[in-house]
Amino acid sequence: MNQRWRNAGLYGLFAIVTIALSTAVFAEQPQTRETWEYSQFIQEVEKDNVNKVSLTADRTRILAQSEDGKRFLVNLPDDPELINTLVRNQVDISIVLELKDSDF
Repeated sequence: MNQRWRNAGLYGLFAIVTIALSTAVFAEQPQTRETWEYSQFIQEVEKDNVNKVSLTADRTRILAQSEDGKRFLVNLPDDPELINTLVRNQVDISIVLELKDSDF
């Protein structure tokens, strides 16, 4: 009887470890956002590597999405040509009050 309980305990432990490892390996990882310098952002826009942006209403930050689906955050200087640059490079622009993860 003692041997039977020990085997049951080992199988239970094995099942718990298997479930924990499966969860860790197959769990969907949250999409991370990089922070880019403004100059890098403008270069990527001009190379047509940015397809849409969410611009805060106070024009201090942008959450942008690249052609490959990656998202990045940019802190903005006061640049009166920003909107013209985005329009010229056919970037979709949306204005938001504040940036949220659900914006994209």
